[in-house]
Amino acid sequence: ISSSAQSPSVNRLEIFCDRGVVTLENGEINFKRTTVGEAEFNKNNTAIFGSPEYWDCKVNVRPKLEGHVAIFADFSNAILNGTELLAPGYDGIKETTISNAIHYSAWNDSIWVETANFPHDEFYNMLQDKIKNSTVVKKENNASVDFTDFARSQN
Repeated sequence: ISSSAQSPSVNRLEIFCDRGVVTLENGEINFKRTTVGEAEFNKNNTAIFGSPEYWDCKVNVRPKLEGHVAIFADFSNAILNGTELLAPGYDGIKETTISNAIHYSAWNDSIWVETANFPHDEFYNMLQDKIKNSTVVKKENNASVDFTDFARSQN
């Protein structure tokens, strides 16, 4: 789940794998690594809500700046010192493709979608069709928004 409008905010990334789960939260990476893969465990498990044994592998990451301050600091360091960007803009296409693949799969009876060979044109056409046939009625909002007020955007 990803949101820029969640309040109160929680910044956590969880990746579930066959041999455990990797969590990134509060500047720490935690890998709960299982002793056996999920598929193998499920073949032999007889306990209700059983879970394989695991061990915690914690990795401290560099001290973190938060929110927009971290983004601006990273950008400034790239300009002033020639450091590599933590998240170059072109990397965003990968995350967008994952999101698009999730929608595309749902719109096509949950077919498996390879992001490496994602049918961008077909997805675009389907999206345009969804927009064209949408029954959502948008309300007119004339309220002005101060997009320079970064203090309102925490984490």
